Amino acid sequence: QIKTMVDTLQKSQRPGGLLLQRGTVEAAPKHAEPANEGNLPSRADVVDVILRACDNKACCVATNGYLSREASHASAEHGLAETCPSFYMLGSMGHALPIGLGIAGQIKTGQKVVVIDGDGGCMMHMGAMASVGCRDRTAENLIHIVIDNGAYASVGGQPTVSGDIDFTKIASGCGYREIRSAVGIDTLRGVLDELLDSQGPAFLHIPICDAGEPPKERVTNRYSCEEIKEMFVRLSCRTT
Repeated sequence: QIKTMVDTLQKSQRPGGLLLQRGTVEAAPKHAEPANEGNLPSRADVVDVILRACDNKACCVATNGYLSREASHASAEHGLAETCPSFYMLGSMGHALPIGLGIAGQIKTGQKVVVIDGDGGCMMHMGAMASVGCRDRTAENLIHIVIDNGAYASVGGQPTVSGDIDFTKIASGCGYREIRSAVGIDTLRGVLDELLDSQGPAFLHIPICDAGEPPKERVTNRYSCEEIKEMFVRLSCRTT
């Protein structure tokens, strides 16, 4: 059937589609989980530390997938919804930084805007980084954090190419004022305290290992997309 369709499409030069019933394609064999050779922190621990550090100091924009789920879980667990407003960006991979950059230009006080990004999302729309360090410096209150697990965790664990690039050099070339990398939870806490008290735009790269780490529940189990937006606007506008 597939061959017949391909032949038909090639002859007709028209688009087509093939609907496969469940079970038609065998499941791919699971690969062994990579070893955590560097004793890197987990996704949950890193996001938890970030959210708690931002309490009463910043609002957050969390990228789609497991990171937004983790941020929503940490916010609920520590009661941070009112004191650290978070916008959970669902289904728009690569757009967390542009959204955070827009918000940073509208906040009228010293409040920081922290973008919790992933390596895959950051690379998908890396051009957004070029807008962060532009001459008018509208992003002095922006902290762009890339949590790097080297994989597209939310869609099957396919590897990214983050291991072959240097995010900190890219951030430097794009004009970020403060550029850091944090390996380990203790280092992360210290770096976050410094960046939250310094002038940006700032970039922070955090390598993690989330192999075998189960995802938290979906954000939409708690809020609709409209509620996410309305809650963020209501709470963040208190300090603008």
